[in-house]
Amino acid sequence: MELRLLEIDERPGTTLADGRSGELADRCQHVAVDGRLTTLGYRFYATGGDVPSFFCKRFAVGTRTGAITLLAGIDARTGDAILDRCRSAREAARTINVGSGGWWVLRLSYGARMMTFPELVGAFAERDPAAYGAFVAELDALGVHAADDCPICAMG
Repeated sequence: MELRLLEIDERPGTTLADGRSGELADRCQHVAVDGRLTTLGYRFYATGGDVPSFFCKRFAVGTRTGAITLLAGIDARTGDAILDRCRSAREAARTINVGSGGWWVLRLSYGARMMTFPELVGAFAERDPAAYGAFVAELDALGVHAADDCPICAMG
């Protein structure tokens, strides 16, 4: 038998931030909004007209910017739009703080590139573990749910 050492890999043994890739890949891209949102650094953008209002948080990820955007908020019980009548961040925060935050569609972006959860935990996590870790920290703080616990996904 002949063994040959082709290369030595001295990187740490784990390649994904805390080994949670499977857990994140199973999450849906809906998120419940509550009074913590503005304290987490999300800004409210009241667009008016035909374009629905949205929340966005940008954060440094190495030499690029990561962003989590929350779009098209609805009340899961009624299907009514959330915060469409709000015209300022203060008004939106007041509405959310009384328990009317609803559920929103979550979008991830890295630079100009949009990503899904499976993309985030796949090649992206392998290619840029530090950026992956930054996204994981933001998603943990936001409280992203499993698809089984999401009332929007349950509507099917």
